[in-house]
Parts: sequence; C-alpha cells; structure tokens
Amino acid sequence: MFTRWGTKRQATCLAFPHRGARHPYMGLRTRKLVGSLIIFIWLVVFSLAAMAIIAQFERQHIIVETLIYAVLGFAWIIPLKPVFVWMGKAPRPPEAE
Repeated sequence: MFTRWGTKRQATCLAFPHRGARHPYMGLRTRKLVGSLIIFIWLVVFSLAAMAIIAQFERQHIIVETLIYAVLGFAWIIPLKPVFVWMGKAPRPPEAE
C-alpha cells in the first residue's frame, strides 16, 4: 500500500526509525522515559534508606539536623549524573548501508 511518503514500510521507518532497522537504537523519548523511571526508583530507595539511617540516631540539634538534611538533599543526585548525561544525548543517527 502506498502512502504519501511512498510504501507503508518507508512511512513506518520515517515515523519509527528504530523499528525494523538493522541497527536499532533508543530514541530520545524512550531514553527519557527509561531515565525518568530510573530516577523515580532511585529517589524512592534513597529516601527510604536515608530515613532508616536517620531513625537509628537520637534527635540532634536543629542546626545539625538541617545540615544533615541539606547534605542528603544534594547527595541523591551524585550517583544519577551518568543517567542525566545519557538522557540528554542526541539519538545516534542511522548508519548508512
């Protein structure tokens, strides 16, 4: 069946370049979806671990607690730097045959 772009296969390849390709790659939208899921799971695990660790100690002075929470507030992002870099990469162009 012909479409405006030629054959149906060519139209599918234009809309979804990774489908049916010899060298499939992950598109930017898929990469952002996977990265968002990784970040969400990491935040849940990190916050539960932080709460469990902080619960082991008795209550500290308000300034010490504020500093602990400020450090933990920035510490979650350090292991995720590679994920953010990976999510922002431009998709690899299809290789010429």
